[in-house]
Amino acid sequence: MGSVDGQGLADGYEGRPSVSLKYHLDSIDVFRKLQQKQPDVLLWQQSIAFLEVLISGDYLQDAKVDPAMRHAQEALQILNRLDKIADTATKSTLAGQKAAAHSKIGDTFLFGGHWQEAASEYRTELALYKELYDVRDQGARGNLADGYINLGHAESLEGNLSAGLNSIRRGLDLLPTSTSLDPPADLDTAVASGNALIYQGEIQERLGDENRALHSYQRAVSMFDSPALANRHMLHALTATADAKAADALAALGYDKKAGDAYQKALTILKIQSDSELTAQSQYTLLAIYAGLGDLESSSTQRAGKAATVGSHDCEWYEKSLGLWQKLPIRNSISPNGFKVPEFHTVSNKLARCQQVRGSLSSFGSDGSGYNKRLAGQGRQE
Repeated sequence: MGSVDGQGLADGYEGRPSVSLKYHLDSIDVFRKLQQKQPDVLLWQQSIAFLEVLISGDYLQDAKVDPAMRHAQEALQILNRLDKIADTATKSTLAGQKAAAHSKIGDTFLFGGHWQEAASEYRTELALYKELYDVRDQGARGNLADGYINLGHAESLEGNLSAGLNSIRRGLDLLPTSTSLDPPADLDTAVASGNALIYQGEIQERLGDENRALHSYQRAVSMFDSPALANRHMLHALTATADAKAADALAALGYDKKAGDAYQKALTILKIQSDSELTAQSQYTLLAIYAGLGDLESSSTQRAGKAATVGSHDCEWYEKSLGLWQKLPIRNSISPNGFKVPEFHTVSNKLARCQQVRGSLSSFGSDGSGYNKRLAGQGRQE
């Protein structure tokens, strides 16, 4: 289990129900009525299980863990019952559906901070996709890639960085983008490749290799920015995430101007939507951007050899980040898409330190000049 506060609920969070959730709930009601009239028709039950997985994903994107887990587990229970009575041909289809259900349960565990449980579900997903793998079937290659990528991500969060990185790379090698310089033209490949590259970059950052991490994030940006996928609404949060991750790496490497530009690009993408329309994933991305801008302002001041001033804006950026955190239902280190974000207590501590410095500066003059003179005097004494 990850060291996160998965139970830290924020009061008053409603979230923005996705349009897809409404359609999926309406659709599952239709199939349930058909199943009641014709209980022996397996297709109706298979369709219900398929929709249960989609509904689980919808709730997860709204950051609602309990219904996401409930619907994914219900799908798996239906599929296990059907597996006992299905013929050989149907069993193969059911196996693929079971893999998808295990994957969604893993996603929900991951978002809740339970890395080991997530990894266990992804291992089952991967094993099922291996059984179904056909090298001639592009869909089967994509499924197997997802299994490797999901497992590698969970392993890295458990602390097995090398194993996680190797597994993600195996998944990437199965995707057509691994051997092509052109960005993908289809949405599924773009999302799978881009997500994997972000996960890869996160591991490379933890290994201290900011240059390789930056390259991974920039490749993810190119996946999501593919001209063939222009104006795809669902890619907005993913593109903004990739830009923000690239900004983090640029800032760590000391490229303050480029980092600031990348953060602003990410903000512009998210501001296409109004704050009230932001999905939970977009809100997690936005709070990470705000925290990153606070870090950038603070670190760039230090790198320039300047003393802090009352006029700096790092405190304001941290306040914006915490303001979003306080609206979200789960305060952990993972977004609904599995991306790492600055933890609530980390941002809170940075804000407290920033405010403490700001208060000290205020006592030396509105511009901090008295404080700066004192620092200069201490330097001369040394």
